[in-house]
Amino acid sequence: MSFRPITIALLAFFASSCNQHGQLLQKIKTESPPASTNTSSDVLTDGVLGEWEPDGSSYSMPGITVQRLGSHINTTNTDAAPFRYGNKLYFTTLAESNNGLQSVVKVFSSVDLKTPSQWPENSKEPGTHTSNVAITASGQRVYYTLCKEVNPGEQTCEIYTRERSYEGQWLPFKRLPRSINLDGYTATQPTIGYDQTLKKEVLYYASNRPGGMGGMDIWCSPIEPDGKYATPFPLPLNSPQDDVTPFFFQAGQALFFSSNRDGASAGMDVFRSDKISADQWSEPQQLDQPFNSPYDEIYFGCHSASGKAYFSSNRPGSLGYDLFEAPVPVRLSIEVSNASKNAMLDGVTMQLIEKATDTPVLPDEKGFNQFIIEPGKEYQLTVEAPGFVTETMGVDVAVGDAFSTVVKAVRLRQKVKVFVQTYDALDSLPIGGVAFRFTPSGDEPAVFHKNEEGVTEYAFIVGLGEGSKLEATKLGYQPATISFEAPSEGPSLAILQRVYLQPFANLPLALYFDSGQPRYDDPMDTETKLTYEQTFQSYLERKPVFFEKCGEELTEHSRGTACANLVDFFEDDLTTSYGQLDELCSQLEGYLKKGLRLDVVIEGQTSPGGAADYNKRLVERRISSVYNHFKSWRNGALKGYISSDKLVIFSNLKPSENNPTDALLGEILRSEYTPEASRMRKVVIKEIRIQIPPKA
Repeated sequence: MSFRPITIALLAFFASSCNQHGQLLQKIKTESPPASTNTSSDVLTDGVLGEWEPDGSSYSMPGITVQRLGSHINTTNTDAAPFRYGNKLYFTTLAESNNGLQSVVKVFSSVDLKTPSQWPENSKEPGTHTSNVAITASGQRVYYTLCKEVNPGEQTCEIYTRERSYEGQWLPFKRLPRSINLDGYTATQPTIGYDQTLKKEVLYYASNRPGGMGGMDIWCSPIEPDGKYATPFPLPLNSPQDDVTPFFFQAGQALFFSSNRDGASAGMDVFRSDKISADQWSEPQQLDQPFNSPYDEIYFGCHSASGKAYFSSNRPGSLGYDLFEAPVPVRLSIEVSNASKNAMLDGVTMQLIEKATDTPVLPDEKGFNQFIIEPGKEYQLTVEAPGFVTETMGVDVAVGDAFSTVVKAVRLRQKVKVFVQTYDALDSLPIGGVAFRFTPSGDEPAVFHKNEEGVTEYAFIVGLGEGSKLEATKLGYQPATISFEAPSEGPSLAILQRVYLQPFANLPLALYFDSGQPRYDDPMDTETKLTYEQTFQSYLERKPVFFEKCGEELTEHSRGTACANLVDFFEDDLTTSYGQLDELCSQLEGYLKKGLRLDVVIEGQTSPGGAADYNKRLVERRISSVYNHFKSWRNGALKGYISSDKLVIFSNLKPSENNPTDALLGEILRSEYTPEASRMRKVVIKEIRIQIPPKA
């Protein structure tokens, strides 16, 4: 097999000593094929599925497009060793000499994949090749390789490093210790990353030193806290063939490398091995097409922030070895089962949508439930099966999942039809016009529905065994909320749920009184002739007085706090509750006309201050005014029901505490004009219930 001279020089990047290690050269197809002129859409015929663009610039499969970088980066020489840090891509290619000196390999860099320039730290020594840049995650240290010809046709490589100065410049280079750069052998292709199992940075590199499996092997040296390099050792993933161009993928704690070991499709293929424990790696696995091909793939690496992978290959479309870019893929495998029986389902259909573009993602050739997706993107998955509740969920994967399979388990729930019937809790009669808010137990959005007046039933679908919440509302009724479980087994696929709505939505209803009102004729009076309407009107007329005198008796410190909410009290609390009392009386009349016998329970309360006996009689007079209000409402519409005991008023006296523990609150409550004190002077209609008939 013949070789182009430039190819032999570039192979120093990943084979080092060409003459001493001819076995590698025999297995790598180093005689680069010419640029593809085949305009067919299926130029790779050795079992590779996908399509090349007619110009050979990219190769596509469902979910993946491998793109050859432009000719402003790729050259007619061999281009290799891509490494991306931030928005800058470093790579290695031949720097043609224009002064009669030997052409050497040098590192170039390209910002945002624009026109590249030479790396300032390239070796200035004639005949010395510079290659294989690797930068730490912090950006404070760089590693690279210098290769020299020691004998005609024989090169040896060593690894060097530089630290970054405070000003951001690279300091003078340092050769790594002899434990790594072993005399007489090659050390090349450094990669650096933080090993989570060792809690240390680790340097990986390729070498032909003794102690490995044979040929080129991958070695590693943990970096101690003091910066010293531990004694290097070969990785257990090495093979008797050549294992080269390592890249440690820190986000996924995995090592990518190229090898011509048994099982490689042809020449050099890319493999991945995951770090399992401090001294254990997973069995290396070949990457799928189109990252591997019947041609050579070397120098594979990933860039977490952009989600891109870079590598060098001599596949069709390249001019020798060229640089390629592709999105980092993750295989998404959807497993669908019956949630109640935990058995896989047939007849499943699914759709995966990329949210940002609203574009469907097509399944790949491995099955209808297999998708290739990219980390960092958001997807929406919808899964359906006959007789089951459709599930829709968000899907995303981390960069660390790159080149692996992520299994998404979807458990579909069998459909159950729930019939909801609505009733008045007081008279047990069906009621229509009820609005529903159904909230499933999972991530599905709530469902809203409102029945027309006269429609007393509503049906919706839930999943078998699913805990759901149903809220029912109707004007004039208290909201009702029920939580229930659909049956998790059994033949029934329909259930009936009765919902009883309590009327009198404004209960408990607070009615407020002016200080000391209603007044007495005799200090021992426990009843009054006034109605609550009369006490309310006189209270409302004194509103200007409250605004004038609020806080008059208080210190300046507490005055602002005490009087800030006085407007809210008069406009919201006092006036609103009076209007709600009228609505309540109207509802009472409606139920009494139906023949119901009702009890009204009232609780009285005073503000602090005054003797207990005085407060007790004051509360009784206030309850008496509410009793009078019921009797006089709408010209006595309720009076006959009260006289016949079909409407009975019960009272419960609850004088307030006289000694609040908070000093500031106590001061505020001692002023009758503050809203806090006003809210304490009240009676509360607590409950309305059906009378329990006496035992015979």
